[in-house]
Amino acid sequence: MTITLIRHAKVNYKFKKYCRHSDFEKSCVEYDNSPVYDFSRHRANTIANIIYVSSLRRTYDTSKLLFPDKIPTENKLFDEVPIKSFASLPFPIPTTVWFGIGRLQWLFGMKKQPESRRATIMRVKKAIDVLVASDEDVVLINHGIFMRLLVKELKRRGFLLEGVASYKNLDCIQLYKLA
Repeated sequence: MTITLIRHAKVNYKFKKYCRHSDFEKSCVEYDNSPVYDFSRHRANTIANIIYVSSLRRTYDTSKLLFPDKIPTENKLFDEVPIKSFASLPFPIPTTVWFGIGRLQWLFGMKKQPESRRATIMRVKKAIDVLVASDEDVVLINHGIFMRLLVKELKRRGFLLEGVASYKNLDCIQLYKLA
């Protein structure tokens, strides 16, 4: 069985360099609903009958670019780790700070973020159960942070990584398990 993880195509959205907390959260929603750049010249070098995507638009759009003849199966278990602003500040700060502190809050399980790292890891384990249930080769078009956790858990479950894991947009990570 081979599991191919592909990070979604680059999203056609540009975050502002500085923003207030409400603008940051609005921008995150806009990003989640933005289309991806068309990389139709790019095709995935894998064969699988089962294609999974998250419920976020960018994974579905990527699936249609890479596998135009396949109908993907959507599952919220594969969604990216959500992020919210870390505080209600009355002044703008760099967007990278919003992301950085928000991810630190997630890492340390702080209640300001919608999901803790512990909850994400539980979701990763359930997601892997879905991926291996068919015992067939599968493709999952996914998101950076969630993919890193998937790779770590798949290796813990005995899957072998083929080559080096790269988490850039449209890069493929293949893991396989000997029968």
